[in-house]
Amino acid sequence: MKKTIDYKTFLAFAIIFITLSSCVNKNIETTTNETNTNINTNNDTISENNIPTTSESANKALESITNEQSVSDEKTSSEEYFNLAEKYVKGDGVKQDYQLAKENYEKSANMGNAEAIERIGMLYHMGLGVNKDYRLAKEYYDKAAILGSSDAYYELGVLYENGQGVDQNIQEAKKYYEIAAGMENNLALHNLGYLYLIGKGVNRDINKAIEYLNQAAIKENPISLYCLGLIYDRGDGVAQNYQLAKDYYEKAAALGNAESMCNLGIMYGAGNGVNKDFNIAKKYLNDAATNGSARAQEILTQLALADMMEANNQGK
Repeated sequence: MKKTIDYKTFLAFAIIFITLSSCVNKNIETTTNETNTNINTNNDTISENNIPTTSESANKALESITNEQSVSDEKTSSEEYFNLAEKYVKGDGVKQDYQLAKENYEKSANMGNAEAIERIGMLYHMGLGVNKDYRLAKEYYDKAAILGSSDAYYELGVLYENGQGVDQNIQEAKKYYEIAAGMENNLALHNLGYLYLIGKGVNRDINKAIEYLNQAAIKENPISLYCLGLIYDRGDGVAQNYQLAKDYYEKAAALGNAESMCNLGIMYGAGNGVNKDFNIAKKYLNDAATNGSARAQEILTQLALADMMEANNQGK
């Protein structure tokens, strides 16, 4: 019988799959566009001039929300309409229905709920139950931002970062993120960290990236926790620290982050900072694949092929 190697050491090869692409918030379309054309590089400070103003079309759109309330409607609060709309969006205890969600958001918005106005913008932003319309989404975000919605400021940043309905302008995106971050919006904190992490429209600054990502991580943003794990796993601008990377990955995995589960599997398979344990590695990889990690599924596929090769070699 020929002497064979342990083909499961293939897991060490999986380290090349570690990527920053999963550091992007996925709740709203935040597909990154790495082109730097038309980016305004002025380092202006945030001022009242940066606060959005409501356009005439936005006012008309909001005025179109029905004012006719039934007797039962009058007894229903803005918050109750908003919460019901959220249930229809998530399919929480009811059948998912974006149109009914929109109707209830509109009722709440008509009572002055800034978050409901922002959510209507989100529906147009993502094309949920309505035709996707970035410009109309922005009009709702502008109105909600004026009323103090940190989520609306965050979404405006997303529009400018990705050039959705507006000219791409990373500096403008950064300003909106900074306003939202000042209101402790964890998604905005994350996106600011990501801009500094990859040097998108700003000078790459790993310390600022870690600072913002840590603030978002404290608020249990799983993607921020994953990114921090990745920084220490790779030793990206900091001393490589597998134990710290593992801690961040475990926290993110506990919050359902599939890529952190995948990277924990890689760590145990390769023995990076932990005792090599293929059983634990496979468990993490299986959990990651179940939760949607294409990387984990690819590694598991390759491992299965490696097992077949090993079995064939042992049979010779």
